Amino acid sequence: MTATNTAPSGPAAPRRGRPRDAQAEQAILQATIALLAEVGFNQLTIEAVAARAAVGRPTIYRRWPSKAELVLDAVERLATPFPTADTGDPHTDLRQIIPELLVGLTRSPVARATMALAGDAEMITRLGERYLRPRREATADILYRAIAAGELRADIDVELAIDMMVGPLIYRWLVTAQPVDADTAQRVVDMVWESLRAPGA
Repeated sequence: MTATNTAPSGPAAPRRGRPRDAQAEQAILQATIALLAEVGFNQLTIEAVAARAAVGRPTIYRRWPSKAELVLDAVERLATPFPTADTGDPHTDLRQIIPELLVGLTRSPVARATMALAGDAEMITRLGERYLRPRREATADILYRAIAAGELRADIDVELAIDMMVGPLIYRWLVTAQPVDADTAQRVVDMVWESLRAPGA
């Protein structure tokens, strides 16, 4: 009879490394946002984040190689999810997406943290690439759809049109300290839309 090789019985070999602790990761991200709003980017330290999150520094460095990467990841992941809209009516889409975007941006802890980055040009640039640009591109897509449908003039500057909708709301929040609500945001969208409407549309 031919012998048959069989694998030895017994416990399986342990996996290398440790599974990521989702609860600890969430605590780290939240601690980062809270401290960023309190002390700003320059004064923020990994040690302070670790203490606030009740974790060790190695736990943070295993996931984020630098303070900058930690901050950018925290802002990006804890921000209000980006709204999407495609009802077939670009005007309606804008009236939905701009209020959701601005109310979330100005009323959340992430908003205060984002403002804390304002003094660091490099961080603002990187934040723009990872966080702001996708939101602008989605808004621009709606405007391009409106142009293609003949609802808005073909000669408009799309980037400037976005600034015209978002700028007054940011000014209201930063300079006058008045809250940004959905009704105000929709009225701004309506005013900009009317100023850009194609003749006869």
